[in-house]
Amino acid sequence: MENKKSRGPGRPVGTGNAAQTQAQILNAAIVCFSEGGYSSTSNRDIAQRAQVTTGLLYHYFASKQDLYRCALREANECLLQAYREACEEAPDVTSMEQLCLGLERVIALSESRPGLMRFAGSAVAEVQQRPDLVVVADASEDSFLKLFIALLERARARGELRADVDITSSAGVLLACFIGLGLMHGVVHSESTYAQMLRSFQHLIMGHFAQSPDKP
Repeated sequence: MENKKSRGPGRPVGTGNAAQTQAQILNAAIVCFSEGGYSSTSNRDIAQRAQVTTGLLYHYFASKQDLYRCALREANECLLQAYREACEEAPDVTSMEQLCLGLERVIALSESRPGLMRFAGSAVAEVQQRPDLVVVADASEDSFLKLFIALLERARARGELRADVDITSSAGVLLACFIGLGLMHGVVHSESTYAQMLRSFQHLIMGHFAQSPDKP
């Protein structure tokens, strides 16, 4: 039987909003998995971070595998939604500007939800080693690839992309860059440094590092 004394401070079991408690556990799982990976993280670790009992955690999630899948689905959907909202709110700007607006939302997410970007990036390697952790539907890695393909197809239709650029390959490169940016979250020293890295990437994709030749 669970020892209630080990639970630590927090909302007493059985009180509060169920959706809020589930979100609390998912947030804790994202942080724990981002710090220790799947194998080294236990449900007890997550329960302690969420300030709930392990019994309550199992009330919402049947296993660590189930919790990882749900956490990954949550992280991916948050990032996808950030880009979707950026595109919807700025329908008239260039496609690369839409991508940069999405990156600004990611910067805000990384500040408000610690570990989210690192978890999303590291999950790519985790699910390759453990196919049982793969999530499906629109929370999968394919959804990001489709998002970038749609963005590049929009750019082509608007005359913003050269006709000889292969859209599928370019979308794959963008996906690889974003996975790498997610992993970099775990090695920088502060959120401000990470934000600076993301904005440097914005400058790169917008071509701001290319200097115009001096006029005679």
